Amino acid sequence: MWDHSKIDSEKCVGCGLCAKACPASVIHIEILKRREEDENK
Repeated sequence: MWDHSKIDSEKCVGCGLCAKACPASVIHIEILKRREEDENK
């Protein structure tokens, strides 16, 4: 059984360190455009 990790999107800064450290190379970073309502928080 695989152990699944979850990324907390509220804390993620998009640095990519998790992707570089992943031994199975299954984490990929995608740069997403923030929605206006998220920017106004």
